[in-house]
Amino acid sequence: MKQWVIGYGIVLIGTVVLTTLFNLSWAACAVIGVVGCVLVPVWLQIGNKKKEAIERYDELTVYMELLLCSFKRVGHLKLALLDCQSVFPSDSRMGKAIAGAIHVLESGECGGRETIAEASLKQISNIYSCRRMELVHRFLCRADYTGNDVAEALDILLADFEMWKRRFVLYQKKKQSIGRECILSVVLALLLCLVSRVLIPGDFLPIIEKSMIYQVSTVVVICSLLGVYTFVLSCVGRLEWERKVEKKLMKEVEQEFPYWLLAVTVYLKNDSLYHALQHSREEVSGRFQSELDCLIDAVYQKPAALEPFTNFFQGLPLAELQTGMKLLYSVNTNGYQDASKQIQFLVEQSHVVMNQTESQYFRMKLAGFRMLRQIPMMLAGGKAVVDVLTFFMIMGSQMPFLNGG
Repeated sequence: MKQWVIGYGIVLIGTVVLTTLFNLSWAACAVIGVVGCVLVPVWLQIGNKKKEAIERYDELTVYMELLLCSFKRVGHLKLALLDCQSVFPSDSRMGKAIAGAIHVLESGECGGRETIAEASLKQISNIYSCRRMELVHRFLCRADYTGNDVAEALDILLADFEMWKRRFVLYQKKKQSIGRECILSVVLALLLCLVSRVLIPGDFLPIIEKSMIYQVSTVVVICSLLGVYTFVLSCVGRLEWERKVEKKLMKEVEQEFPYWLLAVTVYLKNDSLYHALQHSREEVSGRFQSELDCLIDAVYQKPAALEPFTNFFQGLPLAELQTGMKLLYSVNTNGYQDASKQIQFLVEQSHVVMNQTESQYFRMKLAGFRMLRQIPMMLAGGKAVVDVLTFFMIMGSQMPFLNGG
């Protein structure tokens, strides 16, 4: 309730101040006030969503890091979940999700073709939609079932997770900075609209202020600036820890390949390449999954051949794709025991590819945010042009009277 009172109070004061500064009519004042009152619930909703997103991100990162570390220590899924449960309050969102997962493990309740472990971890992944979490969950389910030593694979996942957190935090800081600059440009645009009035001679200013063109253009610019402010607030408040897959094949492969290569690398620590490819199938979808099925079949028919790897998305000019597939072929031909150096290099390569892909995505998003900074000043410039044109129109209509006509 307090937030609503403060929000509407700010709108009321702001409307009165803007009406006074721009000498607007009561009708124009009412329009600005109504638009501001309509946007107050939107602003409050954006603020609440941002707060919830931050809480979800904090819960997600603490859970994933603790789950990986605990599983590495105890080697058992239920014990690792119990460790995670001890960190979160029982009435919290994550606390309830983990309790639901443990209940499924203990009761054996699962449906469909899922294993009990997969059904239990879905209690968490259904609430926190994160691709890395799903990869970690699938890997831990297999590790819990086989009982293999997966310490090295967990180290790979932990290293990738730490790099992702750093990239994400850096991206959010840059986005927040650009958001503040955009909001400052909105304020400067309002000041520019006020300064532009100085260009009009004092005798004509009262006449221009009473004109319909001035009243309408001022209301349009102020309401547009409020819309820009709302959009910036929404963009800055959104935490994007998941990327949407583009429809075009080139974009799809660019975005899917790093995740898939990471999954294959993780599974290679305990499986042959053929089985690692089969396990990684669950990490992709669409055209990528179809292409991967062809690769799996080709590797099965020709285990030592190079063609299955070079034919994977043949024709796409992606250097990281070609490098990664050659490394996988090297691991396949040398075998696990003789390919520790290749696998280690593959680990490093997967981290490099992931970093390049996500960093490029973040740079593109930031470039879009930077363009928002120009919109308020463009609106203010357009308003100044309209005011000057209005002045010339009124001056032209007054010329016959000034000349004694």
